[in-house]
Amino acid sequence: MKPWRIAGAGPSGLAAAIALADRGHPVEVFERRRAVGSRFPGSLQLLDNFTFPGDSLEEVRGLGIEPEGFVRGRFFGARFFARRGGRGAGGAGAGRLSSADLSGREPYGYCVRRGPEPGSLDHDLARQAEARGVSLRFSEPLDPAEADIAAVGPREADGIAAEQHFTTEAADRLEVLWDESIFPGGGYAYRIVSGGRGIVAAALIGATDRPQGSGDARLRRSAEFFQERDPMPMEWGAVRWSRVNFYLCDFGRAGPLLPGEAGGLIDYTAGFGIRTALVSGHLAGVSLAEGGGYEERIRKRFGRSVAGAIVTRLFIERFGFGPFLALAARSDFRRFAARFAGPNLGRALLAPLARRRFGRASRCHHLGPCRWCRPRPWRREEPVPG
Repeated sequence: MKPWRIAGAGPSGLAAAIALADRGHPVEVFERRRAVGSRFPGSLQLLDNFTFPGDSLEEVRGLGIEPEGFVRGRFFGARFFARRGGRGAGGAGAGRLSSADLSGREPYGYCVRRGPEPGSLDHDLARQAEARGVSLRFSEPLDPAEADIAAVGPREADGIAAEQHFTTEAADRLEVLWDESIFPGGGYAYRIVSGGRGIVAAALIGATDRPQGSGDARLRRSAEFFQERDPMPMEWGAVRWSRVNFYLCDFGRAGPLLPGEAGGLIDYTAGFGIRTALVSGHLAGVSLAEGGGYEERIRKRFGRSVAGAIVTRLFIERFGFGPFLALAARSDFRRFAARFAGPNLGRALLAPLARRRFGRASRCHHLGPCRWCRPRPWRREEPVPG
């Protein structure tokens, strides 16, 4: 039997390989980097537990993937900060800062480590794939056009993210900052600590200036903000860059199947992507094994939620994050977040308006045809780090 060929050994590509191998198919995964996890070495990320119904770990197990090897912690609460107004990183004209400590009876997210080392999501997925007989071929790029599944991540950046790693003896925590005086255009920052490791990350979405220099300044300002309000001893490590990508792909097309970020499958409110990468990768593998139906499976699983998330994103960019804090503080945080992440009739009706409001880029270089891709003033002015 001829092996299926997958371009990319990220979470979506490995989930697809596992799905195919579990159904008796030979699989080859081609990765242009020298090891798994090279895009996010040493990073901490959140496997969200609210953007879709049900517990995400149970869903992952239902895909044939055992999560015990890569889940590093559970978050039941978080501290959020929000501020409207301002004119750039200096903060002139900034409005009042609001904050809230939010919590729930169930975890709203699971902390996972990224990178090539044992105990990371990437390493553990590769281990589970190889145990099923999947062939992983590193330092061997495969043209996406020649692949059956192209799980190659974002090809065009709608934003950038910078993160700085550190080690600390402080207790585990998650803190999030939405501050328009630092992030005009809808960006945000967060600090995660889990098991003695930590990161401060700054995501620039819809930035109006050139990204790299401003990204350094915003990352530094975000780190200072968190330290001013909750100091902790830490030893700083490297600063790393990656892309942030928000677009919708047309799936009715010839060519390779596009899971994860290659297919525009990501949470549009805050950029969570691990859960959608694993699920969409699994659906791509199942579709190949069963002879088709990927577009129908994707639309059934993600279509209404994507439409709702676009509207939520529009609300945040128009009114800021403060109104969410005021509402969230009155209820169980996970349930509250799930209500805003999930679909409903009102958001479905407003989705076409949100698409028109966001506009369309004059051109882009995504793998598939885009029916919605946000124009960025700095697009293509200079290479994006990462």
